[in-house]
Amino acid sequence: MRLMRLDLTRYGGFTDRVLDFGPCAPGELDLHIVHGPNEAGKSTLLNAWLDLLFGIGRTTSFNFLHPYPALQIGALLDLPGGARELRRVKKDRDSLCDADGRPVPDTLLHGAMGGIDRSACADMFALDAVTMERGGDSILSSQGDLGQLLFSASAGLAELGQQLERLREGADGFHRKGGRKTALREHLAALEALTAERRGLDVLASDYRARREALGLARTAHDEAAGALSRAAAARDAAKAALDARPWLAEWGAVTAELAPLDVLPDAVPGWDQAVPRLIEEELRLRTEAAVNAQALARIADELAALTPDPAALALADDPGFDEELRARFLAARDDLPRRLAELAQAEATAAALAARIAEGADPTMLRIDPAALERLAELATAHEGLAAHLASARA
Repeated sequence: MRLMRLDLTRYGGFTDRVLDFGPCAPGELDLHIVHGPNEAGKSTLLNAWLDLLFGIGRTTSFNFLHPYPALQIGALLDLPGGARELRRVKKDRDSLCDADGRPVPDTLLHGAMGGIDRSACADMFALDAVTMERGGDSILSSQGDLGQLLFSASAGLAELGQQLERLREGADGFHRKGGRKTALREHLAALEALTAERRGLDVLASDYRARREALGLARTAHDEAAGALSRAAAARDAAKAALDARPWLAEWGAVTAELAPLDVLPDAVPGWDQAVPRLIEEELRLRTEAAVNAQALARIADELAALTPDPAALALADDPGFDEELRARFLAARDDLPRRLAELAQAEATAAALAARIAEGADPTMLRIDPAALERLAELATAHEGLAAHLASARA
C-alpha cells in the first residue's frame, strides 16, 4: 500500500489542506520527507494518518477547531486492487467510505496493512521521540512488541519462545497423556461412531437380493396404481362434465320441441349462408338493369314514334346505286333488329317477372325508378345486407 495523497479536510488545526506525494516514478527512490518547525502540525499529520487507517477514536484531542461530527480525513491510496479514494469521518459505525459517500468495510485497509493493529502500526511506522524514549527499556529486555521487533532485527530470534509455546499448546491440544478432550480423542470417538454406523448400514447379499425383489414388486404396484389413478381421473372428469351439462338438459328439450315442426322442411343447400348475400346483390343488379332497360325501351319507343317515314328515302334504299356504306349499315341494322327485339322481349319478360315478385299484377312500366332513387335503393340494399348478416349471426 502506498499513500499518494493525504487530505486534511477538517482535522486539528487544518481545513482543506492537501499533501500530494504524486505518483511513484519507476526506477527512482520513493521517499518523501515532511519537515517544519515546532507546532507546524507534523504530529497532527502523523495522527491523522493513523486515524484514517484505524478510525477516529471515541475521544480525540484534534477537535479544537472542528467539532466531532465535522471531522474528516481523506486519502488517495495505491492498494493491491488499484488506486482508491477513501474518506474517514467521526462515526461509531461505517466511518470509512469512498469518494461518493458509500460505506467501505475496514477490512479493505486491514488486509492491505497485513492485519496489524493500530499499536503495532504506530510502533513500526509512526515512531516519534516520545515513543522511542518509552521503548528504550523494552529494547534492552526484548519485551513488548517494539522490543521484540527491534531485537528480531538484530538477532533474528524474536518470538522464538512464543512460537515454541504455541507449538507446545497445539501439540497438547491434539494429544496429551491423560487428557479427555483432546482433538485425537474426539477424532477417535468420531471414527468409532462412523464404524458403528457403517456396520448398521451393512446388509447381507441375500437381504440385498430380497430388498431388490421387493423394490421391483413395489414399482410394479406403483405403476398399476398410477394407471388406475389416471383412469379414475378420466372417469371423474367425464362425470363432472355430465353433471355440468345437466342444467342445460331442460333448455335442450325446449329447443328440440321447438324445432320438431321444422323437420318436414327440406335441408338447406350446403353453402346457402354464403350464397344469400351474393343472390341479394345479384337481385339488386338485375333490378337496376331492368330499370335502366325500361328507361331505354321507353326512350327508343318515343324516338320510333317521333320518326316520320320518308317514301323517297325508302325507295332509294333499294336502289343499287345507293351509297354502299349506308346500305351496309342499314342491312346490318336490319339483320340485327330481330336479335334486338328478342333481347327486348327477354328484358320485358324479366321485368314482368320481377314486377310480379314485387307486387302481383303490377305493370312493369309503372315500376320505373329514377337514377337518384336507384342509387338510394342501392345504399339501402347494402345496409340491408349487413343487417341480414347480423340477423343470421344472432339466430345462429
